[in-house]
Amino acid sequence: MEIRYLERNKTYTSPQRIRPVYVAVHSTGSGVTNRTVLFNAWNNPGVKLSCHAMVDDEGWTLTLPLDYKGWHVGSRGNGLCVGFEICEPPFIRYADDAHTRINLEQYNPKDARVLTDFKKRWANAVDCAAYMCRESGIMPEHVLCHAELFAIERATNHADVLHWFTLFGDRYGMDYFRAAVKAALQKPKTTAKNVRRARRRTIEHVIN
Repeated sequence: MEIRYLERNKTYTSPQRIRPVYVAVHSTGSGVTNRTVLFNAWNNPGVKLSCHAMVDDEGWTLTLPLDYKGWHVGSRGNGLCVGFEICEPPFIRYADDAHTRINLEQYNPKDARVLTDFKKRWANAVDCAAYMCRESGIMPEHVLCHAELFAIERATNHADVLHWFTLFGDRYGMDYFRAAVKAALQKPKTTAKNVRRARRRTIEHVIN
């Protein structure tokens, strides 16, 4: 992981504090294929979107402190959730403009390249979710995707990530994802110098 906060986004410059009870799993669904592109798009005072982390095939970046309110699930859930975006690959193709149905002729989950790429993004997302659970005290059972949060009236109506994960079978569905997060939480906690530096920066930002 790395830490690079959205220091120009209003959710960072004018923070509202939250005590999250869910981890929200999102995917971009808009051709934003890596976290650098997504970060640059959202690190802007005029953008009314933000999340706490961004994931791609290479790793993940913490983009907001976990007690800062982000703008990612809609007004009903932003005060209850920390959330991260998984950047979808450059070769994914959709069958509709709303990005709810993937074109399986152009994005075949049985293709070796497609599966290898997905496994990387999925594993990095598990690591990110486990970090959020560990740091916020959220149970793995409360790791829900955007579509699941909508079903319990905590989010706007989006299909992610079920429209994507389910293509690869039950092994990569949200139940298995939660089980993988739970298993990751059993591993020893990793202490990183950049995490400590980021916490100091957050304290200094609040004081100043």
